[in-house]
Parts: sequence; structure tokens; C-alpha cells
Amino acid sequence: MTLRFYMTGESYATDRLLIQRVDDILRRVERLPGVQSASASNFVPFGGGSGGGAVVVDGRTVVRNEEPQIGFTGVTPHFFRTLGTALLKGRDLTDAEGMSRTPVAVINETMAKKLWPDRDAIGGRFHLAGVEPVEWFTVVGIAPDIRDADVRDDTPPLPVAYVPYPYDASSTAGLMIRTGANPTGITSTAREAIRSSDPALPLFDVRTMEDRRTGTFWQYRVFGQMFGTFGAVALLLAAIGVYGVLAFSVSQRTQEMGVRMALGASRSDVLRLVVRQGVVLAAIGEVLGLVGAFGITRVIGTLLYNVTPTDPLSFGGVIIFLTVIAIVASYVPARRAMAVDPIVALRNE
Repeated sequence: MTLRFYMTGESYATDRLLIQRVDDILRRVERLPGVQSASASNFVPFGGGSGGGAVVVDGRTVVRNEEPQIGFTGVTPHFFRTLGTALLKGRDLTDAEGMSRTPVAVINETMAKKLWPDRDAIGGRFHLAGVEPVEWFTVVGIAPDIRDADVRDDTPPLPVAYVPYPYDASSTAGLMIRTGANPTGITSTAREAIRSSDPALPLFDVRTMEDRRTGTFWQYRVFGQMFGTFGAVALLLAAIGVYGVLAFSVSQRTQEMGVRMALGASRSDVLRLVVRQGVVLAAIGEVLGLVGAFGITRVIGTLLYNVTPTDPLSFGGVIIFLTVIAIVASYVPARRAMAVDPIVALRNE
């Protein structure tokens, strides 16, 4: 569960007061039944709030005003644990470090590769350019890159440093709560815990992380529902067309089937023959349809999320469905034709 709260007024006139309130809220929330961990930051994935700036790396000389740019995010302890993100290397911020101005940082993988390409980033140092007094941050851990805008964003991730919360304290704080059950169940008790710390704190933007994630590709869901509706209508029309054509074709062969039986063919032999011929016709149509579909789906590939343009489940389901329709369309009228008296059919012939 994620939410934001806004600390304003004389009670929060300094960073120290902001930090104390956030610390108190975290302690109350983490004591709630069912809560595994909680963390606060200005940054909430898919919710914004991250800052940034230019940095100077210890041991590297760069031209002034051409320093590398990074994201700079203050986080409280248990940030990565709450996200469910395991560090790639090193360690996380300790409880003491996360709530104090201890110059340590956990950086993402992109920052480690870009700023320390030729050696291990653990133990490396950097400071924000143009900020006085200069404080050198020591890298203690490396985390995976975290998408913070769009899960389908194809742009390379930016370098990001996660530093103790006091370095980036703000009146607007984002709170993330990991629970062992449905996160929506913690909402009311979390509200009570925050209000017990300060009844005047306004809470807003209360959403699960899954809601935030799916909200980043709402347009793809709209396209999916629209094309899904069109696809269902097209499939229905195709089924009606296949059934109608095959049923009519079989009904036209009633006389033929009667003659075959009159000349000694069994009912089951004739039935299998008709159904097999109907399925062969349907199979030819399905192959031609697949060729066309493979070409057309390439055009809409950019509108798809979590599925490929040649999704085997979709194609396989349609083929099976139309094949069943072809079998039924051949079988039903053929069974009806079986009722024709072979002698009558032979006499008419």
C-alpha cells in the first residue's frame, strides 16, 4: 500500500521536525498487525517525487558544468525490503544511517556502471556538485534499476543514488507499507496510526503499488479492451460464416450421401468422409488466415503489453474454436442427411 501525507505549518518549520514526524509514523505503522515493513521517501515508484543533480566522483576529473547527472533520493530504512527488491551487491542502509545525516548511499546498477565502469563501485565516493559544505557519500550497496515512470519505457534508466532520508526531507512524504495479505486491508489501521501521530496530517493518493503499476499502461488496457471486443465480434462472424458455408455445402450433398449408402457405404464411413472434407476446408482457411494475421499483428505490436504479436495461446485458441465449428457444421447436416432412405436417393438419381 502506498500513500502520501503533507506536513505543513509551524510544527514542521525545520527539517529536524519533519524527520522526527516521519520517524514516529514509521514506528507506529511497523507495529501494526500484518505489516512486514514500511518505508518513507519523497519518491514512490510510478508516483514521482525523485530529485537529482550533478555529482563529482572521487578520483575522476571532469570539466566544470559537465559533471554526470544522477537522481538523488532520500529514503528511510527498509526501503528496498518494502519494495521487495534484493540488493545486487553490498548492504542496505542501517536503521541508524537511514534516519541520520550519515553520508552513505545505495546506488542503482546503472550508476555503478556509468560512474565506476572500470572498478567495483562499493566503497567509491561522490558528492553533489555546487553544494556547500561538501559531503562525500560512500557507496555501501548496489540495487537493481527501478522503473519510476512507465514499465514500458524503453529509455535507458538514469543513474540514481538512494541516500538517508534527512538529506532529502520534504513536507510531502510518500509512505510504502508491505503486508502479508491484501494491502487494501491495512488502509484504515494505517490511517489511524498516522492520525494518532498527528491528527491534522492530510492523507492523499492512497493506492496499492499494483494500481500504480497498472495505471502506467492504462492506454494499452483501453486498446486491449477495444481490440478484444472487435476480435470477439470478428470471431463470431467467422464462426457464423464457417458454419453457414459448410452446412449449406453438406446439405447440397444429401443425394450423394444417399447414393453412397445405397451402393454399400456404411453411415459411419459417409459421416467421417463428410466431416473430414469439412475440416480440410477449414484447415486451408485457417492456414491462409494465420499467414495474414502474422503480417497484420506486426503493425499493432507497439500497442501490446505483456504479450507478443504472435501469442501462441491466442492463435491456438482461435484455431481450435474454428475447427470445432467446422466439425459441428459438417456433422449436424450430415447426420440429418443420414435419415434419407438410400433407395429413395438411388431412385431419384
